[in-house]
Amino acid sequence: MSKFYFEKGYTGSEKDTIVQKIAIINSIVTIFILIIFRVQIDCKIIFFGFYYLIFILLLLYILSIVYLIIKKNSFVYGSKDLYENANYYRDIPNDNNIDITYALLYDFHIKKWDKSNIIGALLIKLVNEGVLELINKNDNYEFKIVKEPNDLIDKRFYSIIVGASSIDKTLQKRELDRYFYNNNESIELFYNFLLDSGRRKLYDKHSYVSSEKHIFENLTNVGKNELEQIYGFQKYIDDFSLLSERELKEIVIWDKYFIYSTLIGNVNNIIKTFNDFYPNEYSRIAKFYKKDSDNKLDYFDICLIVGYKIMG
Repeated sequence: MSKFYFEKGYTGSEKDTIVQKIAIINSIVTIFILIIFRVQIDCKIIFFGFYYLIFILLLLYILSIVYLIIKKNSFVYGSKDLYENANYYRDIPNDNNIDITYALLYDFHIKKWDKSNIIGALLIKLVNEGVLELINKNDNYEFKIVKEPNDLIDKRFYSIIVGASSIDKTLQKRELDRYFYNNNESIELFYNFLLDSGRRKLYDKHSYVSSEKHIFENLTNVGKNELEQIYGFQKYIDDFSLLSERELKEIVIWDKYFIYSTLIGNVNNIIKTFNDFYPNEYSRIAKFYKKDSDNKLDYFDICLIVGYKIMG
């Protein structure tokens, strides 16, 4: 996977903000105590109650840390219980609203997750919808921009693809890598657009009690059901290789499985199972099956696999 996806990616949520608050409190209290201690030494004054003041500051510091840790754990364990009790969800979660899935993963991911997964997911989506077409140029595969998409989210992402592509409207991996590296601010704006879009849709569906705080305690039963779909789908993909051949042959939405398993960060299981049960099909696309040092597929190579499968 292109390194910059991880170097410039950020796994953010409400509970990550609490960790930041703990670090800030720690810094403020430490600096304040050092200043008081320094003033006492410089002025050669030992006033009564100095150590009492230090004790009170440390006590308040400890209490604030305990409070924030309890609050942080309330986010983690509420969603963790929901995850542990979730059953397999075999359909595409959240009625195929990719921005809702992105927003819920951003706020309530249980496992390690990177928000830049959405880039690979949307690339595959554009391939499936015929916006991008796989072409062979001197035995090097790349994508040609064929048409403009209709969906609003796809259009926003499409503008990034156009910005990254060459004059002849073809897209190579190095062009995409270079664009992301040099345009981090605009990519962050796109991430924020997706997050706001997903959260707004969730609030409109009455998934949150309030539109201000996106924490587990503010999820309604509707919102918990939306989140449970994602957790159930994650479990299903995690155990994908354990499915029987009959179950796999009944799957008619492979294209969407590629998209959403990439978004949740476990597309490897889909590719591996595809190889095990469709070896003849897979043998034609095996040359695109490359992994990085973390044993993960490169987003661009996943798109090549999907694109080649569509052409096949």
